[in-house]
Amino acid sequence: NIITKNTDSPFSKEDITVTFKLTTDSIVNVNIVDNNNNPVKHRVINKELIPGNYSVKWDGYNEAGNIIDGSYKVILRAVKQSDPNYVNEKYLFVFVDNTKPQITITSPEPNNFVKEVVDIRGLVAEQNYKHTVIEKGYGNDPAQYIFVQDNLKINNDVIGKIDTRALANELYTVKLTSYDIAYNK
Repeated sequence: NIITKNTDSPFSKEDITVTFKLTTDSIVNVNIVDNNNNPVKHRVINKELIPGNYSVKWDGYNEAGNIIDGSYKVILRAVKQSDPNYVNEKYLFVFVDNTKPQITITSPEPNNFVKEVVDIRGLVAEQNYKHTVIEKGYGNDPAQYIFVQDNLKINNDVIGKIDTRALANELYTVKLTSYDIAYNK
């Protein structure tokens, strides 16, 4: 094999790194295409290389200079210099996700008095939702927050719960941070 398997994560909000090893002098090029094989980024690399280990980064930008969330195929192609008929192609499928989850809380409403175990209801708009971290802080503008819950699922618009039974009768602020599979928050 001219090219070895890439070890990079298939989900990214950062640069996507493709690592490969050449065992012979080769002309190497890397192209990015969408699900319909339309070019997204042409010739991320196009070089003559000697045997060795290499890595190539793609920043997620297309030819127009935009980052578009979606699934892409990275095509790594090596042509052996001593035998141009010997071509080795490898594919890596990646998902670019640069969009932050959007949280809308419908209940409880701001400045509401609550007691007992309270459902935090609302919506997290993110097709690649992973989880939501719930924290609480003292007062209107807390200097720090205390972890309450890490919720992996949203059930019937319940993003999470907070138990107020052990809390002093004071003003608290609840902070929700949702993450997607690329850890955008």
